[in-house]
Amino acid sequence: MTLLFRLDAGREVGYGHLSRCLALARVWAGRGGRSHFLLGTGDPAALDLIREAGCTSACLPEPRAEAAFIPDRPCRAVVVDLNHAHTLADLDDFVERMDFLHRRIAPVVLLDSLGEQGIAHRRVVPAALVVRPYPGVEPLAPGAQSLALTGPTYAVFAPELLAAVVRPRFIRDRARRVLLTFGGSDPSAATLLALAALHHLDDPDLEVEVTLATGFAPDLSRAITSAAATLPRRVTLLRGVRQLAGPMNRCDLALAATGLTKYELALTGTPSIQFSINRSHHAVNRSFAAAGAAWNLGVQADLSPESLAAALAALLADAERRRDLSRRGQELVDGRGAERILDGIMKLSSVAGGGRLPPSESG
Repeated sequence: MTLLFRLDAGREVGYGHLSRCLALARVWAGRGGRSHFLLGTGDPAALDLIREAGCTSACLPEPRAEAAFIPDRPCRAVVVDLNHAHTLADLDDFVERMDFLHRRIAPVVLLDSLGEQGIAHRRVVPAALVVRPYPGVEPLAPGAQSLALTGPTYAVFAPELLAAVVRPRFIRDRARRVLLTFGGSDPSAATLLALAALHHLDDPDLEVEVTLATGFAPDLSRAITSAAATLPRRVTLLRGVRQLAGPMNRCDLALAATGLTKYELALTGTPSIQFSINRSHHAVNRSFAAAGAAWNLGVQADLSPESLAAALAALLADAERRRDLSRRGQELVDGRGAERILDGIMKLSSVAGGGRLPPSESG
């Protein structure tokens, strides 16, 4: 049986939601299922990632033209992961589009967020399941008939990452290696801020690993490469890295944004300092920060290289705090979120829709 994934991915909206859906698709494949991805735009990096995962894909003729989509095989469910600015700007339009998918294709499973980035607490969405894999609870909008699956126990991870997790993680007294990781596109150039902060640390023996994902703009990648070359310490640029299990396990702590990567850091027990790329992301992240699984510094615009360096120096020197962050992170998530979501999908009573898929972008 096929799962249909409706999402967008690219430098503007990022690649975190695509990574989450690909992880869910891998677990679904382990159950013998197939996955087809339907995107609003044909971002080359996104299409490559889908193809490498062994899934098929297609692009809508227009970003919001779900009504033009007719599948050629039964779909068990339509997994929708569209929480970005374009969706939030017109929720009435989003609800109408979801109603088409829910009535004509298959039951909708909405992967939702919280606060300003959430949808289901503000609108009644035609969805059989609403999944909000975050700490904190918000009621669904009055009149909603969806089943809500809420909490970090529904956080989704790739099988490759799960296989690399060690519990409990061993935390060394002396931290020697730092990971800088700011998502699949780093739209706010947070990596440059983190590299600038490292100039203010005195320890020349500190080693640094920096992720440079395929979704980074060429100008940003060049700027990061140049900035890294000026640091008086060993810096390893991880270009096009697909899985962060190795870097997370190697490094003693991480500097990261408060996107979905924070759950991977929590799962691997990697102590981290995190900040949000804007105030909307910061508001959504409050419940995670309250769990104590990371040291949260607030919003990027409020930070300077000096203030970020001071926090990094403090955590490098405090082994007990790093151990506490590691323990709290691994207590927050257990890695079985994908299985729980798929169990919920399998309990859905019926499959709606039929017809034909549009021509596939990837076979």
